[in-house]
Formats: sequence, C-alpha cells, structure tokens
Amino acid sequence: MPGLNMSSPVYVASSALDAGHLTLPDDELPASRTVELPAVPFATKEDGYDAAPHAPKHTYEPSETVATLPRSFLMRSIRVHFGVAKKTLDRAEKFAEKMMVNEGIEVESYRIINMSSAADTIAFIGLGVMGNPMAVNLVKGLGSSKSFLVVDVKQEALNEFQDEVKGLGKVLVVQNGYEAAKAADTVITMLPTDTAVEAVYLDRNTGILAGTAVAAPHGNPAKKLLIECGTIETATINKIAKAAEEASSKLPCTLSFVDAPVSSGPMGAIDGSLTFIVGVPQAKSVKVFPQVEALLNHMGKSIFQCCDVGAGTAFKIINNYLSAITSVAAAEALNIGVKSGLDPKLLSDVINVSGGQCWVTSKANPVPGVRPNVPSSNGYVGGFRIELCEKVLQMGSMLAEDVGAKTVLDGRPRRLFRRP
Repeated sequence: MPGLNMSSPVYVASSALDAGHLTLPDDELPASRTVELPAVPFATKEDGYDAAPHAPKHTYEPSETVATLPRSFLMRSIRVHFGVAKKTLDRAEKFAEKMMVNEGIEVESYRIINMSSAADTIAFIGLGVMGNPMAVNLVKGLGSSKSFLVVDVKQEALNEFQDEVKGLGKVLVVQNGYEAAKAADTVITMLPTDTAVEAVYLDRNTGILAGTAVAAPHGNPAKKLLIECGTIETATINKIAKAAEEASSKLPCTLSFVDAPVSSGPMGAIDGSLTFIVGVPQAKSVKVFPQVEALLNHMGKSIFQCCDVGAGTAFKIINNYLSAITSVAAAEALNIGVKSGLDPKLLSDVINVSGGQCWVTSKANPVPGVRPNVPSSNGYVGGFRIELCEKVLQMGSMLAEDVGAKTVLDGRPRRLFRRP
C-alpha cells in the first residue's frame, strides 16, 4: 500500500478517540486531523458482522481520503457494535474495507496499527512516599508488556516518577481517575486519606466509577479490576465496595473492587518487599485473586488472601495498631539503654534474639546508626509520619469499639503521637 498522506484526515474506529491519544504519539494520531468514525450499520450479516440497530449512517466528503484504524479499537468496535467476541486480523482488515466502502470514503491507503488496548494498560493513582516506589517496581517488573497511566495531584511527583522510569516502559500522565478508568483494565490506587479515596472513586465527574461506566458500553474492556492499597477505614472501603458492586450490576462488563493494604513501610516499597493483605469479593475470588497476586508480586514478597472485601483493611488496621504501640515501647526501652551508657547497637542485637524482639528494633530501629538505610540513619526522612501513627491507633480503637473488643493501651500513645 502507498504511504499515508500526512496532510489528510486520519480516521479511527468508533469510541477510539479518547483512549487513542493515550497510547499513540501526536505524530501517529494528530489531534487537529483526527476524526472518529461513528458505528456503521451493515445491511447483511456477511462474515458474521451484525449491524447495531442504533448505529447512525454517515457519509464523509470524497476529499477525505485516508483512514487509520487502530487494531485494538477496531476489534473493540466489532465486539460491541456487531456482537462478535473475537476476530482474526484478516477478518478485521475485511471489516475495515467494508467500513470504508459503506462510509463512501475514497481510500488512498489505510493501515492497522498494532497498539496497546485497555487490556494491556494499567493505571496507578497516587505517587507519594509509598505509591512512587510501588509504581516504579511495577513498571520495572512488567516493562514493555503493558502501557502505564499515572495520576497525581502534584506535578513534581509526576515529573519525579517519569524521570525514574524513563526507558523502562511506556508511561503517560492522565488527569484523574475518570480518564484512567476509561483507558485501563486495571486501576491501582495508593491514597493517603479516606477523603481522597472517596473523591477518586466516587466523584461523578472525575471518579473511577464514572469512568468505568463510560468505558464499559464501548467494550473498554470486558473486565475491570480496581485495587486500593492505602490505609483506609473499613467503613470507607465498604462504601467503595458497595458502590462498585452497584455500578457493576448496571454494566455489560465484570467490575471487581479489591482492598489490598500494605505493610513494611517506605523501605519495603522501595525494595519491593511489601506485604499485601488482600480482601477479594468471595464470589469472584477464584478468578480475581490470581490476577491481583500476579500484579502485587512485582511490588511485594508476601501476599495474603484475607476473606472478603474489607477484611484486608481490618487485618492491616490490627497490625498497625500493634506496631504503633510497640514502636513507643521500643523507643522508650532503647532510650533507657542510651541514658544508661549502653551501646544501642549491641543492645538491639541482644533484644533481637531475646523476648523483646519486634519489628521496630530489628527492621526500623529508631536510634541513628544502628541500622543502615532506615529513616533514623537518614535524618528521620522518609519514615512513617507521626500524624499517621495517631491515625492508625484511632482506626484500631474504632474497630475495637465496633466489634466490642476491650483496649487499654491505645490512649496514651494516641496522645503522644498527637503532641506537636
């Protein structure tokens, strides 16, 4: 075929325009000359293509002579508008030819672009202290096998991330959860607060569920997986899960929401040794958990399936509750040793093979110089923030109250962490 006339309009298949610009550079899909073709009806069912009764008929001017049809979107258009689950590339080319003939386009040339579809795209929202290294490890692990979309409210976080993954894979920035959910089959969120989680998932204009609702009727794609990894209250997780379930019941696709909070902190995120505590809808667990596990293995070393959605968050809250309290006890004990003139490293070594051993003394020692590459040996930069310690203790106390469990050790540490 002759080459494309780069001054002519470029045509893309129905519903391709929004996502197409996410996966093709401007010289491949020039915004000023790109035209989205409507769904095209056919009078016959030749080759198995059934016309969509609602599809409009449209004729372009004969001077518009070039059609560029991305294969993945073409296949999606066939599946949605013509009821065909899968076609070979050869059949897709025949469909392209029929489409052009029916549209009255005098074709100078056309091509099928082999590009990433939504099923080959992962979106990551939240590139903070935890999210950035998690997303970096995910890009490193999957490389060119997937396209990546990223979202963050801070431009500097986006710039830093793009610098870190330069040359590792295809990474593009989108504005919000709505755009991410329209273009990706998997959306992972790592967000700092309940307010942020609700906004990112539930906002009617910019939220993930709104984007899913728009994408699903166009077959973009047939399955969507949403994974929230932050430390969020169980009530919020359950609220998102309920909204996702309600949305799924109205969609022509499978939508699964999973909570997968993490443990091991910023250092675990950096070295890819996080623990993921996963709550999966029980009716979907056999199919969904292996998909989740395959992704999380690129960011962590231990992945636990912990019953239904919300259970992962409950496990995490209990663990954080214990960790926050032991961090205070460990700091007090080590301070007693320092004030007594003892070597803090030797004291820690003894504790770590004795009854006082805990995560704080063995993995994240608070005394500078005892362990390398931890916040205390880096000017206390990059550690778990004090206000978050107060938050996780409060979450633990609330969970205990909800289930009728007695607690006596949470009050004093909460006041301590709340202190300026």
